[in-house]
Amino acid sequence: MLMTKNSSWIACLVGLICSSSAACSSPPTGTRRGAATPTQPSQTQPDAQAPTHLPTQTQTQTQTLPTSSAPCATACKESSVGAGGTGFDLQVNPSDAVGLDADGALVLRQDSSTTASFIWISNTAGTPPTVSKIDTHTQKEVARYVVGAPDPSRTSVSMNGDAYVASRAGMGVTKISGLGPLCPDKNGDGIVTTSNGPTNVLPWGMDECVLWFKNFDQEIRGVAAQDIPGQLKVEPQPDGPPNVTTIPEKHYVWVGASTTAASGIPFLAPFLPAPAGGGSTTPTAYKLDGDTGAVLFSTPMPRGAYGFALDGRGMLWLTGGAYWDGNLAFIDTNKCLDAASCSAAPCSVACSTTVCPTTCDGAVKGDILLQPSDTYGITVDCQQRVWLGSSIKRYDPLAPANQRLMVAPASATASTQSVGGIAVDANGWVWGAAGDVVRIDAATMTQVSVITTPDHGAHGVAVDADGKVWAISPSSTTVHVITPGAQVTDNTVAVDAVQGLDNPYTYSDMTGVQLHLATGSGPGTYRQTFEGCATGDTKWVDFRWTAETPGQTWIVFQVRSADSVDALKQAAWLPLAGSPSPLSTTSIDNVLKAGSQAKHKYVEIKVELYGETGSSNRCGGVKSVSPRVKSLSVRHQCADAVPG
Repeated sequence: MLMTKNSSWIACLVGLICSSSAACSSPPTGTRRGAATPTQPSQTQPDAQAPTHLPTQTQTQTQTLPTSSAPCATACKESSVGAGGTGFDLQVNPSDAVGLDADGALVLRQDSSTTASFIWISNTAGTPPTVSKIDTHTQKEVARYVVGAPDPSRTSVSMNGDAYVASRAGMGVTKISGLGPLCPDKNGDGIVTTSNGPTNVLPWGMDECVLWFKNFDQEIRGVAAQDIPGQLKVEPQPDGPPNVTTIPEKHYVWVGASTTAASGIPFLAPFLPAPAGGGSTTPTAYKLDGDTGAVLFSTPMPRGAYGFALDGRGMLWLTGGAYWDGNLAFIDTNKCLDAASCSAAPCSVACSTTVCPTTCDGAVKGDILLQPSDTYGITVDCQQRVWLGSSIKRYDPLAPANQRLMVAPASATASTQSVGGIAVDANGWVWGAAGDVVRIDAATMTQVSVITTPDHGAHGVAVDADGKVWAISPSSTTVHVITPGAQVTDNTVAVDAVQGLDNPYTYSDMTGVQLHLATGSGPGTYRQTFEGCATGDTKWVDFRWTAETPGQTWIVFQVRSADSVDALKQAAWLPLAGSPSPLSTTSIDNVLKAGSQAKHKYVEIKVELYGETGSSNRCGGVKSVSPRVKSLSVRHQCADAVPG
């Protein structure tokens, strides 16, 4: 998905006259520097972590073709990966949410996303209030940010790795970019001023990764990022640049504001405008523009919100939790588009394990009165089932009537009846924080084990991109990390894996893995770098591919070029080709010339695989309907072989 600011550049690519257009004279350069200019959520974060080395020639197969191979006037050299060349290497080359099938083709995988490689844990009692950003691979705290109001608690991580931090009694939401050293250079001094660890905490307003803060007039206990994937479709042409169709992606965040006796702690940032809400005490959901923090509209919630979770169908689920009589409620974000469309009173239905009608299916808002009614934490799994804490419950909105609610038996272990935070992994295990950590199988809810933590104080739990489980204890300054094995009792605990936190009271989707598993937003991506001529200019001639796009799937290929691997990271992506298409080869030369990127030593090809939308089952593994990329190849000529 292209940046909105690239719209004039896209117009050039689709054939508008450029010779007299100022918009075409200076194509945009540089990667996305922050969430204020949305582009490709699963692409910019890997850029920041891209390997500094060039994939070696053992990763691409090069051969010299006869001079008769059009459009080469003289000998062309071809480099290929996939079938007919060296296979796709997911370990060396940047990739996200893709895997290899039995034939070695690139396919979509739901369980292999690398965008959620950080966990965001609130330091709830800190002065000033802060949130810690921790690398889940190294288990090191890489940054600590001051947030805009005291009492931070819930965090929600978007598909592009940005974090929304909700301050409960502080009554506000802070957005922080996940790009670290690639955050926006707000003051234009050429340096990104930002934290690089727990001992380097910048004062409020000084850290350029802190993007915005929005204050409200009620306590904030519900926050959920919502990313609407954009669409980029590229139709290659036999001659000239491709035809490009683009629909920009959109970023929103839903905020649940409700009044409790604890509300009213002063803001850290009192200079901000008057809070949203106008003094209302009605439990209210706000839809914010994720890029700017502007309130788009608000609507009354069916009940006060203790937590939010979004599913893959666009249903925003909320739990009443400890303050608002438990139970479960929803807002259909596909139908709730503004205040008017959300104005109808919520549908209400009672639901037990034996009697649970479908009365509220199709409603804009619903209030589901559970029996038993106790709830606490909330999450949604890859099958769109809602999981609730307190006594562990599973609500399946797609199941037949009277089969929607399931409750973990108290006989399994008492811990299943006292869960705070709750999370579900890609392998069918549910994890609950109940002092120690409960592991229970999602299918039958009968296989249960309890993983003991040293302080017996776990209240929050999260799953990271590697499937490890993080146990968060508010009474401690440390975090314990569990590596699960195949069996319910097979678990290894890394005690005090992270230290130095301050009353970390967080039990929401603090990694973004739950959002990814439930919604699967965005494409799977793979990037391959090719090297041209050792000396002199390189003419990149054409690009060839073999691919399959069953059903409503599609593939996009983009290209960028530079004279060094480091410079590639800053070059703008240019739409190159796509599938389905009657063509299987297209000119790179034309695209690079139009984008002022011709004659450079390196090219990088980005593959984006798009699956069918609207699927209710988004569980891990290779998708049942997935596009397949079998091979890629590029051809080039060196300066001494290029005429004139």
